[in-house]
Amino acid sequence: MEQYKVLVACLQRFHIFNQASELNKLGYLKLLIQGYPKFVTRRWKFPDNKIIFTAFEGFTVRLLKFFPKSLKRELIYFLHESFDGKVARSITSDFNFFIGLSSYSLESLKVCSQYGIVKIVDHGSLHPCEEIELLKRECDFIGIDYFSLNAHDERLVQRQINEFELSDQVMVLSKASKNSLVKFGVPSNKIFINGCGVDLKQFNFNPQHKNKFKIIFCGAIDIHKGVHHLVKAFTELKLPNSELLLIGRSSNKIFNDYLNKLNLNNVKFHGAVRQRELPNLYSQGSVFVLPSIYDGFGMVVPQAMACGLPVVVSSNVGAADIIEHGKNGFIFKKGDVESLKSMLLQLYEDHHLLEAISAESVKISLASLSWNRYGRRLAGHLAAIKNEYRI
Repeated sequence: MEQYKVLVACLQRFHIFNQASELNKLGYLKLLIQGYPKFVTRRWKFPDNKIIFTAFEGFTVRLLKFFPKSLKRELIYFLHESFDGKVARSITSDFNFFIGLSSYSLESLKVCSQYGIVKIVDHGSLHPCEEIELLKRECDFIGIDYFSLNAHDERLVQRQINEFELSDQVMVLSKASKNSLVKFGVPSNKIFINGCGVDLKQFNFNPQHKNKFKIIFCGAIDIHKGVHHLVKAFTELKLPNSELLLIGRSSNKIFNDYLNKLNLNNVKFHGAVRQRELPNLYSQGSVFVLPSIYDGFGMVVPQAMACGLPVVVSSNVGAADIIEHGKNGFIFKKGDVESLKSMLLQLYEDHHLLEAISAESVKISLASLSWNRYGRRLAGHLAAIKNEYRI
């Protein structure tokens, strides 16, 4: 175990805290640099001596919502550079593996090269250039000016491209992400797929009496999540005694204005919630839908599955990797509202099918979707790298 001395760096939690937690259980984690105070990281059972808290970046990133849009863009870029700089200054020859989140790791990768440290970039989405292409096409489709969204910073896109080139390995969450990176020139043999797990202690099957057919969505209420396609499918179906519950933060005024022009009968906006509140909300639902235009994985999908919900996802959701169409969920082509309507109608009309898929979702979650399995796959990959690089 002493041969595995891993430095993990990520300003915010995402899936990286789960990753670092599994590495810590294995005895591989030497240091985690991140943006949360130690009273938070102790909840994850990280020893204080393995934690560096970047206070300025950690507090500032949580205050971004209070800044005007014109300043927020510059501040976000500054936080990327500032966090990366602090990580780079913490790197020494004591480490032999570095895992850093993409767009936050450029200078750190350069320092790792000087020390001969194996450089792994963790990239949780599609290639940024493909995301831009997909979002532009979707904006054209619904009649929104892409540039008015201010959705992508070209400087951060270029940072990620440079990081992919500098890295020894790029770790992604899905086949969709890998295919996207390969499409834009990242060598296939340097990409490792390791899909997200789910906390099975927090998310579990808790059947509740349901007096209506409730469709659940959880995520950002934004264009790239395809919420408008779900709203359109739901309102056109006009299912008696049904409801669409949208859980998540809505911060894009342009898209909000677009949504408000749609038929929103029986569509409920719940707002953002803490993760510990999600299991109860999921358990009140009949089916879970993630209709994203692009989504590197979608951690909400295995969460919903563990709570016994049949899941319906678009083909551009990375978590489609864990769905066997018709057995534990459904996959529809991105943007295909008619297919989505057909799948929802099938689950609405066939209660036995809904229950069978629900049972299969729970079964698969228990069998293969734990974070422990994620950790074992990562450990196996690090062992292969260690042999290749003769660490």
